[in-house]
Amino acid sequence: MPPALAELRGAGKTYHSPAGTVAALQPLDWTLSDGEFVVVTGRSGSGKSTLLALCGALATPTAGSVRLFGEALEALNDAARSVLRATRLGFVFQFTGLLPTLTVFDNVRLGTLFRPPEGVAADLRARELLQRVGLGDRLGAYPAELSGGEQRRVAIARALLGQPALLLADEPTGDLDNETEAGIMALFGELHAEGLTVVLVTHNLDLRRYATRWLRLQDGRIAEEGQP
Repeated sequence: MPPALAELRGAGKTYHSPAGTVAALQPLDWTLSDGEFVVVTGRSGSGKSTLLALCGALATPTAGSVRLFGEALEALNDAARSVLRATRLGFVFQFTGLLPTLTVFDNVRLGTLFRPPEGVAADLRARELLQRVGLGDRLGAYPAELSGGEQRRVAIARALLGQPALLLADEPTGDLDNETEAGIMALFGELHAEGLTVVLVTHNLDLRRYATRWLRLQDGRIAEEGQP
């Protein structure tokens, strides 16, 4: 069996605010193995992004436990979780977070912001990644000069700069046309075929065909699980 990258055991997440308490994710058991491509679907508020946040050390469980790469997430302090995110994980979101005043190349280089300086090696890898995602001739362009799909490709290159073991994507194609979406999903498929583990959250049920396994969440629980 491939090693587990993420293990949730009775893991749940509840948020408290003056307006009340929201159980974003009910306690559940779930394991993500090395080499998988998992697509997580469900309606808004079903718990998809919360599951992704737990797998990405962006949140800690309020019930149960989460182990990432063999480490108990709830036992790590903020600094240790930051190191884990910077060295083992890559993130791609619907809203790319590209800085408008930086070039494409410099936006990708931000991927080492929380890592030790890597100098020339990181510069070379950034150029190689931009070439890989089809933007090798746009290094000096600014985000406003790119299409939505091109901006998403920059975000993917930035997420890959640290050579993560796990790539987490939250609605990465949600605002793209069908043709651009297909290109982005083909890129995720290529990365997975090369050995990268991927978890992708989406409202689009059609994207399950790219996965090795899919989940449908409902009311913070796993309602269905299967394979294409």
